[in-house]
Order: sequence, then C-alpha cells, then structure tokens
Amino acid sequence: MDASRRTFLKLAAGTVAGAALAGTAGVSADAMPTASWSGRPVLPQFPRPERLDVADLTKLDGRDQALLTTLQGIVNRRQPRIWTLLAADGTDQTWLETVRLPQRSVEDPLSLVERYRQELSG
Repeated sequence: MDASRRTFLKLAAGTVAGAALAGTAGVSADAMPTASWSGRPVLPQFPRPERLDVADLTKLDGRDQALLTTLQGIVNRRQPRIWTLLAADGTDQTWLETVRLPQRSVEDPLSLVERYRQELSG
C-alpha cells in the first residue's frame, strides 16, 4: 500500500471516529442513533429514508466539503437524510437516481448546518 493511500485511510478513519465521538457527547441514550448492528452484519442497517436533502459540494473548498461530509455522517446515523454530490465523474448522481426517493435540492449547501444544528453538540 503506498503512502498516499495509507494517509487517506488514516484521515478517513479519524474523521469517522471524530464525528462519531463528537456527536455523542451530551446525548441521552434515548436520542442515540437507531442504526442496527444486530446479526453481525458488515454494515449497519438504517431505517429507510423518507426524503433526502441533496447538496452539490463540488464547488466548495476542502474545508467546507469536510464540514458538510462530517455533518452528513452525524445526521445520517439516525436516519439517512443528507445526500452529497462530490464525485466529479457523476457516480454520486447515478447512485442517487437508483435509490428513487423523494429529494429536495439544497441551493446553499452550508444552510444544512443551520437546518440540522439541533443534532450537533460540542
């Protein structure tokens, strides 16, 4: 494994772990995510989304992309509600079309911070 791939994996793992820890501080057990790991699956099972807020992050700088990707992870732990478009090759859009869920396009991606701020702490 080359150094750039190791660095990416370390950063990704740190971001996921940090988001998980930051999102649980001061949260009661009743408010914890409803994702299920029962039956020892490889990935957790989430409740089916009702609607997705879709935000195009491709025009944002890296800091804002990291902020909104972290927000997506925290918010989606309970139930998937945010979908971000980051892939320049269109794969994010293709996957979005396959899930066939009601969607709301978000004109200002940073407005998601205000929309979901009640789910953030720290």
